[in-house]
Amino acid sequence: MFSFFQSKASNSAVYSPLYSEGQDEKATNRPPNRRWTYVSILMGAFNVVMLVFITIFSVTYDQNATFIPRKLECDCGDTVVEAKVRDCQFDVLSLSWLPPHCIDAELTAEFNSIGDRSDKQWLFWLDQDWREVLTTEEVGMRAIKSTQDPIQMEAKAFYTTWRFHVAHCSYYWRKDFRMRARGWTSEDRYNRESHIQHCHDVFMDDKTNINITITKANAWIGGDRSELGNGHDHHHHHPQ
Repeated sequence: MFSFFQSKASNSAVYSPLYSEGQDEKATNRPPNRRWTYVSILMGAFNVVMLVFITIFSVTYDQNATFIPRKLECDCGDTVVEAKVRDCQFDVLSLSWLPPHCIDAELTAEFNSIGDRSDKQWLFWLDQDWREVLTTEEVGMRAIKSTQDPIQMEAKAFYTTWRFHVAHCSYYWRKDFRMRARGWTSEDRYNRESHIQHCHDVFMDDKTNINITITKANAWIGGDRSELGNGHDHHHHHPQ
């Protein structure tokens, strides 16, 4: 091995051997300098820290960037039989048959634990005078595809409490937030401004008694927007 230096006496380059031929060549087989070992370790640690920093920065940047949530496909066919064949489930929060990926199971379970019944589930009736009670399963069996047939809508309608209606609006606000946090929209039926406006009217209604007023509704198959107005067909009624 050789070192290079400039001679003071001239501008010519002079090469000087680091050891002479008579020196013990074992001197060249010395163990690595500890200082360089520490430097290598520090450089490796620095690279790891920089990689973590860049990763965190990238994730933070992505979260702050504008993005468009992906649309959920929530088709369940045209009938309850088809919905079951497609492994769709009846979701009491949306009053719809939906594929599992369109249901926030945790939120629905919470919603179904604050109802009007003694077991904290929700009350449903076949008639507006509160005479014939329906189970959640029976409500699901009355589901229809769309509003194209008003006679079918009337035949399959049922009644629930105004409190259910208010809670539905509140929980769908939460569902929309939770779905978007995961990069998805809510199903088309409720993913629109008209449903927000509808729920605003519900929240601002201070004349309707939340505990004794019932409301007419329908259950639906799938989450498509179809021809629905705001996702509901409600009428107020006060039992005698």
